Amino acid sequence: MGRLKAVLLASIVGAGVIFVPKLISNDKQETEISNADYAIYAAADNEQIGEIHIEPTVYDVLREGGYNLSDNPILENALKKHNFSIDDRNSGQMTVDANFRKGPGTEYDIIEELKRDIPFKVLARSDNGWYLVDYQGSLGFISADYVETYNPEALQEDLSHMPRVVPGVRALTDVNIRREPNTNSEIITVLDRTHAIPAGTPSSDEWIPVSYQGQPGYVYGGLVDGHKLVEQTSVIEGSWIEKVDVIRDCAIYNKPHGEVSGAIPQYQSANVYGEVDDYYYVDCDGQLGYVRKRDCSKTTETYAVVDTSMRKLFLYCGNQKINSVYCGIGKPETPTPLGCHSVQEKLENTVLVGEDYRVPVDFFIRFVGQCGIHDADWVVNFGVEVSHGCVNAPPGEVPLYYKTLSVGDTVIVQP
Repeated sequence: MGRLKAVLLASIVGAGVIFVPKLISNDKQETEISNADYAIYAAADNEQIGEIHIEPTVYDVLREGGYNLSDNPILENALKKHNFSIDDRNSGQMTVDANFRKGPGTEYDIIEELKRDIPFKVLARSDNGWYLVDYQGSLGFISADYVETYNPEALQEDLSHMPRVVPGVRALTDVNIRREPNTNSEIITVLDRTHAIPAGTPSSDEWIPVSYQGQPGYVYGGLVDGHKLVEQTSVIEGSWIEKVDVIRDCAIYNKPHGEVSGAIPQYQSANVYGEVDDYYYVDCDGQLGYVRKRDCSKTTETYAVVDTSMRKLFLYCGNQKINSVYCGIGKPETPTPLGCHSVQEKLENTVLVGEDYRVPVDFFIRFVGQCGIHDADWVVNFGVEVSHGCVNAPPGEVPLYYKTLSVGDTVIVQP
């Protein structure tokens, strides 16, 4: 029995109670739970008056793991110097490249550098913010700043509730969804470039059957590519939970704390279909997988997206697309600033002034610096690089954006 257990037992017995292992009934047989669970009984009438649970110490964990401290005096001294806590998040993974040290602090020698995404076993956490871990049989410490921990069993349970993946297609350009598999058939709607919908097996004439908001239709196979998407969902059906902006270049994983399956560039927007631990389950520009939450920024309920590669402006409320329109973006020498911005102010009937221009506009939605969304009746063809950084849109479309967006709402400008 450990020192803490012995002290508690002596105190309780001295107070006129009996301290014994707690027993539970299982198929009419009494079974001891563990030597850390106890029931408290009154000594006089043997009536249970309470319960107590004694948490394992870091020494208990090391002993049960078969670790020997006799040949590791640095670790032994560190265990005496600091208090350690233990929980059920007993697995860990590096979030960046960082040092694996002999003790809980930068003053201790480096054992080796561990690369990002390297997994290890978590044993305990010190009171000064360092994890005691087992990496390939070696004991050492990693700063909690560079570690994410998890419980594999709980993680597996959470993953079991994620939606299944089904086959679909993604548009390589704006694609007509037609009622029948021929170009003379009625157009149901247009599938925007990079957007995806569920699809069946293509026919011999290269038309692919698809599903749009429960309606059957067809798209021409030469204008789409294969794509995996979440069961019974589609971007245009608005079935994702929320949209996030990727704020730094990051990896996308096959599962939380799993293997890297791809990469997502900074400022790309992603549709979120679920959350598991510290990860979002997303579809990002054709990639379906998990990204770390800290690599993302949430959008507001109402937001706009400027896709600079498509030269297109989108307006959303929740997971519903309200509008999309081709727009003018900044020229190469005056590009529209990429990033996750927010509406700073809204002006009506104002004049935009620069070094070489002075133009009146009906509506101006400023989102970063002097750049904003505004009407531009002088632009003949939209979908080009034409501005000094602003997002130029057809005059007939801008009033909807002006009315819908409020100060503080998100404006994502993505590559």
